[in-house]
Amino acid sequence: LLFSTTEFLFTPRGPQMFPCLTYLERNIRVDCEFPATYELPGPYCEYRQDGRLVGSTYPNAVTYVSIEDRRRSNVSLVSPTLCRLTWSPLADEKPFTYTCRVHQGNSWKENSMAVHHSEWSSLKTVRHGFCHW
Repeated sequence: LLFSTTEFLFTPRGPQMFPCLTYLERNIRVDCEFPATYELPGPYCEYRQDGRLVGSTYPNAVTYVSIEDRRRSNVSLVSPTLCRLTWSPLADEKPFTYTCRVHQGNSWKENSMAVHHSEWSSLKTVRHGFCHW
């Protein structure tokens, strides 16, 4: 019984999120890494900004994203276990909470993180590659 409890404590509850700032474009990029389950359908991922859907890799979900958000966001599955949001912030944009939700099979997991666009120094700047440090 102790082993299963210990195992439970160290099992990740949701995807791991890594925000950064792209070097040239100064866009917010949020990578969302999740464990592979190989369950079908999926994996699909979606990003929400303060609860509002701003992008998804799920087929036909783009119809639920506003035209303005479609111009400013891009969500893609860049590997079988990594989903990426690229968001073009406005100069005076308020902080947002980003939520990454990953669908695999009949289940989903999510994680959220607050990102302050105005505090550029608090974000890592990445020239290429992943946001991992």
